[in-house]
Amino acid sequence: MGPTISAAAAAAAVVLVAHHASAQFLSGGPTQPGLPAGCLGSCAYTPTRFLRFPPKSDPRQDPNIPECRQTHWHITTADPCYPLDGDPRPGQQVYIKDELHLICLKKNFCINLPDPDSIFLQNNFYNVSKLPSIVQAEGYVRSFCMGSYIPPGAKPMPPYAIRSAHVLKNLSTKGSMYIQIHGTMDCDILRINCTQSSPGAYDDGGQYDNGPYESCGKEPYSGVDKSSSGNPGFQNYVEQAGDGIFCMRVCEPGTMIPGYSA
Repeated sequence: MGPTISAAAAAAAVVLVAHHASAQFLSGGPTQPGLPAGCLGSCAYTPTRFLRFPPKSDPRQDPNIPECRQTHWHITTADPCYPLDGDPRPGQQVYIKDELHLICLKKNFCINLPDPDSIFLQNNFYNVSKLPSIVQAEGYVRSFCMGSYIPPGAKPMPPYAIRSAHVLKNLSTKGSMYIQIHGTMDCDILRINCTQSSPGAYDDGGQYDNGPYESCGKEPYSGVDKSSSGNPGFQNYVEQAGDGIFCMRVCEPGTMIPGYSA
């Protein structure tokens, strides 16, 4: 028989694993596929107020919110978690082709949602019988797609997860062209917590976009699929979701606010 450990020691080991899976970057910690060793995400900071086991102070977890504020949201330190698998990363690319029509069954689009394969989300939510909200998953996303075209690394949208979807387009005004989709989603099917922590005041919604790392973006290596099957000629996107509602817009280059580089 092999060595045995006490229940207290086993519990401590679980806590240690979860603690090490809380930081964005921790030398010797677990590694998310496609990222450098010790990295769980590619984002400018980890919002520790959402963690079960907030990481202790470690300079390798920089930059963080105080640094971003101190530098007026324009940091100059290198990203220790710059992805190894490309920019934008496979599995974090979105696009909008058309909406969901019940008659002709057009339904070709991808939106970013909490990544069920994220080590960070698994250790802080899924493995402890909790579900992340949209805002709690900022920095740890995966694209989910409806339709025949699924970009590399993306996942098919689960059946019945999207309840409605409508598309708006402005393709005539140069410099302001966009395609937008909005609709409703089934949070239970998508394993997202859409319970409002402060009903009437805060819906626990969040925002995903390709704001760059140097501007403290949380999904700096996500982006628009610019292939012929996606949205060629478009570069930026912004997505807001929460309380069972989502809205995403893809835009042409040069449409980011001043201070952003895209």
